[in-house]
Amino acid sequence: AWSFGQLNVLDLGRCKNLRGTPDFRWIPNVAKLIFDGCTSLRRVDESIGHLRSLVRLNLRECSSLEQIPDTISRFSCLETLDLHGYSNVSTLPENLGNLTSLKNLILNATNLTGLPESVTLMVNLKLLSLCRCRSLKQLPKLIGRVKSLTEFQISQGEIPSIPESIGSGN
Repeated sequence: AWSFGQLNVLDLGRCKNLRGTPDFRWIPNVAKLIFDGCTSLRRVDESIGHLRSLVRLNLRECSSLEQIPDTISRFSCLETLDLHGYSNVSTLPENLGNLTSLKNLILNATNLTGLPESVTLMVNLKLLSLCRCRSLKQLPKLIGRVKSLTEFQISQGEIPSIPESIGSGN
């Protein structure tokens, strides 16, 4: 089997025919995974949860992706999760809030109907971007309690109301 133990970045961006990802155990130290524009990508291998050093996961414009593996909640170092254009599903894993190192959550142009309540546990989250999420109907009630949040983008959406916690100062 191949092993690239020193590999830090795996960029497969714009590989239009890529349908699935490899077993990630052969790149245990990768810090950045880039699948930007892999429009035929349907699945991400569950072994992605073994990537303990992963800091950035870019799945932008992976419009055929059927689901995000629950194992992503194991990423203790993940700082940026970019799912811009992830349009095939309406929900994210409930355990997403386990990503306590996450600083940037980019969910623009998705078909999400809501966010998991666990997002409010992301104590380091600085950017939450939900622009052009036309199916988004509600936000977690306690989203305003994410004190680290410095940028909240929700333009061009259909959300009927903003949770009271955003303006409460609690």
